[in-house]
Amino acid sequence: AAWAYRIPVLIHESDAVPGLANSILGKFADRVAVSYPSAEGEFLANQVVLTGNPLRADINNGDAQKAIKQFSLHEERKTILVIGGSQGARVINNKVLSVLPELLDKYQIIHQTGEVNFEEVKHRAGEMGYKIGREGYHAMPFIGQEMKDIYAASDLVISRAGANSIAEIAANGKPSILIPLEGSANDHQRMNAYSLAKLGACIVLDENNLGKNIFLSRIEEIMNNEELRQKLSKNIQSFYHPDATERIANGVLEMIK
Repeated sequence: AAWAYRIPVLIHESDAVPGLANSILGKFADRVAVSYPSAEGEFLANQVVLTGNPLRADINNGDAQKAIKQFSLHEERKTILVIGGSQGARVINNKVLSVLPELLDKYQIIHQTGEVNFEEVKHRAGEMGYKIGREGYHAMPFIGQEMKDIYAASDLVISRAGANSIAEIAANGKPSILIPLEGSANDHQRMNAYSLAKLGACIVLDENNLGKNIFLSRIEEIMNNEELRQKLSKNIQSFYHPDATERIANGVLEMIK
């Protein structure tokens, strides 16, 4: 409708591959802001600009000591953050639970389970003898404003490969294992994850290749190798664009001059 009335149009594509809606809208848009270099070739060169994904300003300004105090973390132990997006991810929950004894033998875990899955995770952890908030296992339905502090305290992030999750991991420069959602629209999560993996910015594990032994071995590979963690941290930071919001706003202002 905006195009028909000659109103300037700017769209933002947050994933490595555009979805159907943006593929169509891109034909009519004056400007297309993208978050991944791989998406630039999907639109006309004279309309596309790489901006990155806008994030809240303080997401990479967390205080590790606040998280350490809140969760009674032991500073001599490494911390793993598990997130499955705001709704959690049952596949990731199940895999974490399958290796929970081995992980808690060495590490401490902060686990966002999702509202729907929390009681199940709590029950299954209890059956193994782990009470939430003790023995280094801190599961909760949802992580809110304290997420920035948890990022700061974490040594490894295990996550889905949604655009926003990846952007937050990149902003904090955290080593990560990404587990793309099987069957996501246009397979965008898998494309997001592998666009990073090609540049050595993360480790990717597909759901259909997520056996207990493989999952545990990749975690150990990262946690036992300081050089690898530093490499993953450095490489993923190249996907962070601190001025993403400003770039998009400037694009809007340029169109209405």
